[in-house]
Amino acid sequence: MTTILITLVLIGIFVLTFVSLSSRKSQQVDKQSYRNSWEKLQQYMLDQSTYARAVTDADKLLDRALKDLKYTGKTTAQRLVSAKKMFSKKDHVWMAHKMSDRVVNENLEVTKKQAQAALSAFHKGLVDLDVV
Repeated sequence: MTTILITLVLIGIFVLTFVSLSSRKSQQVDKQSYRNSWEKLQQYMLDQSTYARAVTDADKLLDRALKDLKYTGKTTAQRLVSAKKMFSKKDHVWMAHKMSDRVVNENLEVTKKQAQAALSAFHKGLVDLDVV
């Protein structure tokens, strides 16, 4: 009797864990909206004066995805930590986010090469989250 009870409890724990882990994956996001936003922010790469805006808008888009997918945290950085296992290149995503922070807080001037690297990292992050 005790063995059956333990087995049922273990099965219950397994089912709850599975449901919990798969529920985030099943979150419905409007991929077309993300694609449209991505295409719009890429236009900022056509002019040197808007490279920094491309980086900050890409950071905001990634944060929107993290929120839509219900990752926890009060800040983008906290949500990135919460989602770190989802990113195949988490160091690159983190570097891009830190660059965005520096643009906002320190008025960092962004070169085309830096902006391209950051956008590449953000895009990979969005792909890893399956929103684009």
